[in-house]
Parts: sequence; C-alpha cells; structure tokens
Amino acid sequence: MVARTTRGHCGVIDIGMGIKGGRIYSTGGSFAFYAIRLGGRVAPSGRVSLRAVAGPRIAKGTGRFRHFAASGTWHGRGPSGLCSGTWSATRV
Repeated sequence: MVARTTRGHCGVIDIGMGIKGGRIYSTGGSFAFYAIRLGGRVAPSGRVSLRAVAGPRIAKGTGRFRHFAASGTWHGRGPSGLCSGTWSATRV
C-alpha cells in the first residue's frame, strides 16, 4: 500500500498491508521513526475502512477493493498538523 499526501507535508508513505478474514493488518512500514500499526476491515462489497497509527500520528481512510487493486482517500493528524491524500494498493 502507498499513501500519497495531497494536502500537508506527510510525503509518500509505503505501508505493508495484509488482509485475512476481512480484517486489515500491517506487515511493515514506518513513518517519522515509528512503526505503522494498520487496522481496519474490508466488507464483502469491497468497501474498506482503515486506521493507521505511527507514534502520536493517527490517520483514517476509506476506499474500495476491486479485483486485485484498491484505492481510496485518507486524512490524519499529528504533532505538526493535518495531512490528507490518497492511497492505493495492489495484490501480490
């Protein structure tokens, strides 16, 4: 999964994402020297809701899985302010 910032100064963030039984979990990635903890759900319809935490920073996102790829939007906050953007993922 890749999260790209379109507003703010969070940059591009690579996050390892796994899904099992409709639950999303992190398989790797860090931001500002903190490991990223990723959680969320994928509904049978493909709708996604997720939450990422890296130290004092928290981001929430929504989106949709279609076949072997997913995409959506996210917004977050941390000590240095607000960020938002888009995310995408492909199945490997």
